[in-house]
Amino acid sequence: STRRLNWELLPKGDLPWPKLRRHIEAVLRRLAPDPRTVAEYRLQQLTKHSPLFSAIGHGGFDGYIAFGFRGKDFVVLENLNHGNATYVLGQDWETVSQLSKAEVLSDHRHRDRLVHRKGWARRLNELLA
Repeated sequence: STRRLNWELLPKGDLPWPKLRRHIEAVLRRLAPDPRTVAEYRLQQLTKHSPLFSAIGHGGFDGYIAFGFRGKDFVVLENLNHGNATYVLGQDWETVSQLSKAEVLSDHRHRDRLVHRKGWARRLNELLA
């Protein structure tokens, strides 16, 4: 049987930054130069950990990209837009990612939330080490 997901999955396996960038270029083009540079930096920090898969959301967590990593029992959701945060969701990420951010936060459905500010990259690297 075929499952219909609420997002478009990108190819599994090694997904180097240039290939992922082609899939998200339309979103990056909407950003002003400074926020775009920051968004690209955050994506590069994530992809240097060699995600096993990525998925781009069409609903629920609109604007987020999900990254799954080998040997981790969580998925990281990153938003390219300024003023958001990186969410760490458990194995039920497919269900949780369809909720609103308010529901996720009020019901404590996330494992961690990395706000985009000083120390973000350090916390991300510790999480994915």
